[in-house]
Amino acid sequence: MRKREGKSAAKGRSVWQCKGCTARQKEEARHEAKDARRCERKKRATKQSTRHGKRKKPTVK
Repeated sequence: MRKREGKSAAKGRSVWQCKGCTARQKEEARHEAKDARRCERKKRATKQSTRHGKRKKPTVK
């Protein structure tokens, strides 16, 4: 998850994208995620469900 400012950052918006998109972000700042948790290009979630350093809760049987 990286928060990058694209061309439309002048309008007060910023681009959220997954790590696969950050390499291409310089030449095409066009693709913007519509909601903050989805990457528009790869259609995959930008944020992980489990936070870093936290254990996943054990499943209740």
